[in-house]
Amino acid sequence: MEKQNNNVDKLTDKAFSRSVIIAVVSIVLCIVCLSSATFAWFTTTTTSSQNVVSGGFFGLVVIVTGMERVWLPLESVSVPLGTETT
Repeated sequence: MEKQNNNVDKLTDKAFSRSVIIAVVSIVLCIVCLSSATFAWFTTTTTSSQNVVSGGFFGLVVIVTGMERVWLPLESVSVPLGTETT
């Protein structure tokens, strides 16, 4: 028969308590860092008086050769895009 040594296999109460405390402190530290980063992200403000929002314009001309249809620039088309015309 083999003699079992339970003292080596088990954590002592002091070692277990230390492991639990380190784990809890680590989790709390991670939560604090995440909360601080989230707070900083959503509370920052920046202003700039020189930003201008403007729309652009572009023209499109389609030229197809070898067909009987006449293609016009988009600004002269009065039919909404996506509708079928004959």
